[in-house]
Amino acid sequence: MLATEDSDVAEEVAGILKQDGITVLLNSKAERVKKVGAQIKLTARSGKKSRTLSGTHLLLATGRVPTPKNWRSRCGYRSQ
Repeated sequence: MLATEDSDVAEEVAGILKQDGITVLLNSKAERVKKVGAQIKLTARSGKKSRTLSGTHLLLATGRVPTPKNWRSRCGYRSQ
């Protein structure tokens, strides 16, 4: 988590999230998401272990793609 940050920063953020009741699954694959009433149920696999979590919100981070150097010209952006 937070690969571009120092490990102590990433550990502190993970600790704060855990204190707030937020479960962080790293290197996991979402297998199923289902809405049951007001709850969201997520089944995820980490290696050979599968687990189901439930909650009211779901945040899914899939990584990022760097912005190409020529993004301005590719999307028609012009500075004034």
